[in-house]
Amino acid sequence: QACVGRPGLGARGRSCAAAEDMGQTDPDSEGMFCINDPTAHGAGAALEGVGKLDQVIRVGFGGQPEGKQGSKDGKIFADPIQFPDQLGREVVKVFVKYTEGEDVPAELLIPTALYYKEDAMKDPALK
Repeated sequence: QACVGRPGLGARGRSCAAAEDMGQTDPDSEGMFCINDPTAHGAGAALEGVGKLDQVIRVGFGGQPEGKQGSKDGKIFADPIQFPDQLGREVVKVFVKYTEGEDVPAELLIPTALYYKEDAMKDPALK
């Protein structure tokens, strides 16, 4: 079931308010997909404030350090991670080929990954 309320616009504070709205309009929600890690933390803060942190599963997005820490702390269930460094390298390679007149693919997919608590527990960059 989807709930569309006030948008969080990717910001922690606005997402907190949006999650509070969701809690009032759809109190039986079981999960939230958040557009980035700050949104997931904002929503988590709102849920924690009303005692529903453990009742609503949150998925962040981006693999930022705060999202990874949230996974370790059990505040984010999973965090899809993109690899912008790989994306940048591949874009430059394709651009060079294109400017040299070579054929380039119409689409280039860069694999992503899901980051869970188990991954965070082994991550030396986290406290």
